[in-house]
Amino acid sequence: MGGKIESKFQNLTVAKKLLVLSLVVSIGPIFCILIINYQLSAKVVKSQIGKLTQAKLEQNAVNMENFYRNCERIIQEIYWAE
Repeated sequence: MGGKIESKFQNLTVAKKLLVLSLVVSIGPIFCILIINYQLSAKVVKSQIGKLTQAKLEQNAVNMENFYRNCERIIQEIYWAE
């Protein structure tokens, strides 16, 4: 497989060889930057999701406590009303 690519490359004109080489040289760093950007973005997203999930869980805990307090208060009012 590598031999086919080499023979095709060797058959190209100098202008096309330079074009291919400049394309490879320019795409390499862009690809590396994309990979690094993806990893950093994924890390930030995971961190933010973790923080948001923690905040939602804490809010749900407070809401549940309030719900049970209200239910208890209603039950006590019903009990004392009899």
